[in-house]
Amino acid sequence: MKCSNCSFENTKDSIFCQECGHDLSKTKNNGSEEHINNTHKSLHKEIEDVIFEPKKKSSNWGIWVFVICLVIFGFLVLIIIGQSSSSPNSNPSVAANNTSENAASYTLIENEELNWIGQDLYYIGTLKNTGSKAIKDVRVRIDFYYDKAATKLFDTRYATIVGAAANGAFSFQIQLPIYPPNQFWWRRTIESAGF
Repeated sequence: MKCSNCSFENTKDSIFCQECGHDLSKTKNNGSEEHINNTHKSLHKEIEDVIFEPKKKSSNWGIWVFVICLVIFGFLVLIIIGQSSSSPNSNPSVAANNTSENAASYTLIENEELNWIGQDLYYIGTLKNTGSKAIKDVRVRIDFYYDKAATKLFDTRYATIVGAAANGAFSFQIQLPIYPPNQFWWRRTIESAGF
């Protein structure tokens, strides 16, 4: 604390000036009021800073929420796709093939040939059923090749043969909508059949 008489700098808790002996208690009261005013102004400034200039918060939380939602959505989609592909009845063609493999094993096609009747090509033959149940909707795939070794495929056609009774046979003639070259080779595959 500064002495008002000699301007000597005294310690804070001094009652009298250490240089001139002047009573510092009167100066303390004046200094205290001044100190209070300075403190008040300082606090007022800090309050204004808080009120009028708040600290800006980072806005990254919105981006993080979006990313987390996107990841959760991706996992849900993968789970749904995984369940639909692993379910045995979710894919009708897989379900049909599982039951049709048994029916196809009792199915024989004999005397089959491709014949031109007029301008149209027909798949002709006899469907034989060696099983004890009637077979229906035999799906046949016919691959057409340019070469005898069956390496150069140029077309594939599908035909459905209505079926055959238990231990019976059924003659069929199915028109194939194809216009192959003059010379071609073909192979037939039974893809499915049902009881």
